[in-house]
This record gives sequence, structure tokens and C-alpha cells, in this order.
Amino acid sequence: MTRQKNAKPNVFKYTAKFVAINLRKNGMLSLYLQVFINRERLRIPLNIFVKPEDWIANREIIVGSSPENADLNLLLQGHKAKLHDVIMYFRLRHKTFDKHQFLERFNL
Repeated sequence: MTRQKNAKPNVFKYTAKFVAINLRKNGMLSLYLQVFINRERLRIPLNIFVKPEDWIANREIIVGSSPENADLNLLLQGHKAKLHDVIMYFRLRHKTFDKHQFLERFNL
């Protein structure tokens, strides 16, 4: 596949991480996937709730001996894999995208 002369390369920047915000009345934190696409922030609620003492922010994992925590970590890995699938979808098709296009593709 050759690229046309003067064709603009597919340039976009993104960063992503899991963040825990919104301490609820029951003492649990809500987890979000926070994505910055070309400096625009997008927070995707994951409907995952953890105890503050179980969340390790710098490692983006849930600790504890509970089997439920291991399952929640698997869910987080699944969300990260889905994020990379969406990024690769756009990158392999040489398409630029914004946060709305990303969210539409992420929620398929």
C-alpha cells in the first residue's frame, strides 16, 4: 500500500489510565477509564466499585485476597485490551479520530 504524495499522515496522540474517583456514600470508589485524545479528556464509567484501601493508583490494580478482586482486575485488563483494539482499528485504517468517534467505536 502506498501513500499519496502530500497525504497527511495519521497523527493522533492519546494516553489512557484507570482512575478512581467519586467516593460514594457506601465508602466505595468508582473506577473510570480516562482517555486523553489530542488533549481532550474522556472518562468512561466502568461500573466497577472498589474499597479505597484496595485500589493502588500508580499500578492501576485492585489488591486484596478476595477472589472478587482478581475478577475485577481481569475486567480492567479486558477494558484495556478493548481500548487498544479501538486504537489499532483507527491506526490500521490510517484514520484520525476524535473522542466522539472513539467512544462510538469503544461501545460497540
